[in-house]
Amino acid sequence: ALLCTVCKCRTAQFEDALREILLADTPDGNPKLDELAKYKLDEVFWKHCETELGFAVPAPNVDKLKISLFVTSLAHSVKVIPDAWQPFAAAKPGSVLAFMDGMMNNVNYGDAFDAMAAAVQDTLHAKAALAKLPHDLLTDCECLPCVDDLLTGWMTERLQAEDVTAALNGENIPELCQRRAKTHFGRKLAVQYAMLESAWHIVSTAHYRAPADYEHVWAQYYREDYKIDAQYRAFYTAYDKLDEPAAYDKLQGLVENIYNTEYLAKIIPAWNTDFPQEPGMGRMALQRNFFSECVAGNKERTVVIISDAMRYEVAATMADQLQRETQSKVSISSMQSIFPSTTKFGMAALLPHKELTVEVRNDILTVLADGQPTASTYRDKVLKTEEPASVALKYNDIIAMKRAERSALVKGMDVVYIYHDTIDEASHTSDTAVFAACDKAISELKNLVRIIVNEFGGTNILITADHGFLYTY
Repeated sequence: ALLCTVCKCRTAQFEDALREILLADTPDGNPKLDELAKYKLDEVFWKHCETELGFAVPAPNVDKLKISLFVTSLAHSVKVIPDAWQPFAAAKPGSVLAFMDGMMNNVNYGDAFDAMAAAVQDTLHAKAALAKLPHDLLTDCECLPCVDDLLTGWMTERLQAEDVTAALNGENIPELCQRRAKTHFGRKLAVQYAMLESAWHIVSTAHYRAPADYEHVWAQYYREDYKIDAQYRAFYTAYDKLDEPAAYDKLQGLVENIYNTEYLAKIIPAWNTDFPQEPGMGRMALQRNFFSECVAGNKERTVVIISDAMRYEVAATMADQLQRETQSKVSISSMQSIFPSTTKFGMAALLPHKELTVEVRNDILTVLADGQPTASTYRDKVLKTEEPASVALKYNDIIAMKRAERSALVKGMDVVYIYHDTIDEASHTSDTAVFAACDKAISELKNLVRIIVNEFGGTNILITADHGFLYTY
């Protein structure tokens, strides 16, 4: 109680006094410990360290105490520590581990813990010492930042060697990345772990073999192969956030080579095998039939969101997130886009029509739906021709409105079309912004879904795209 009173703790717990003394330590001294010495309580403090923690070394001081705390934690998680560290291992590791865990994971003390860990790591030359141990011994160690540096370095080497079977303690690289990214120091390398996890999936596609015919190429893509595009996007989304990407130059080159030469160079010719032929065209659901097959005849209000250039794998990512974050029924399916697969044609195909035609005047090409122009300013009119109780809106306009204004626009409407343009717009600004725009689009569309459900009373929401995109870094 006297220790805690002098240290100005809120409770009379030795752990609080210990933490206050550690927090007060500076290169110039420790005012809390000096204050204890005034009342001859410094010896009491060191006695408590021995009885509570098992810390007993000749001429104890705060630096030795810090080393003991970390060495004891390392001895528990790593199991094998250098002989020179052994004298610092405390005799009561359970108490030490509880104290360290409480300090490390407390938002009020996390920064101080990190500074203490960095100092002890330098004093012990811990990275060099731990690098000599088998990596299997490091996977459960969370108390020093160098452990995550060593593990990410090992993963990078394994991936550069295209060793996708590599594992530590039964965990493959994606499993290890997911777990370590949730640890205290692992969270600071979350971007690296995300990048390495995606790299593993791309490297795993080396020696990719495309199906022999178009129908199976299509089926394999929307069931499995779209994940390759998603992982490629995830890899570069993380890679672009790195402070020092040069450390991963070789891995980035490998990922790029595999995606281009092992995957795209094989799937694109297979995709094109009988794509232009009428039998190939007729085997899939067609985008041009979207309104008649998915919108017309619905008994409840149907809200259609068209996100320009949102390709299938981005939609699949969003579907997964919506499934986790909402209690709605979420499903995803595929349609074959109209040709050419560009905004002007895709937007027209999604509107109600019996016939699509093309008109060229003064070198300007216009796509017509039953004779009506389908450019953005005409889409509301085209919709109302088929369904009078309908309206075409723009995402940016809706977001800028107040709740009452939004509700008034859709009141009494059976069909609502909302046009969203984040990905395609980014591509016109900078190629490098495309993948970041995909994540932004997902976030915006999830927010739009919440608005539709909560404000419009929407129960039937269809999210689709006019076209997708091919992209390499």
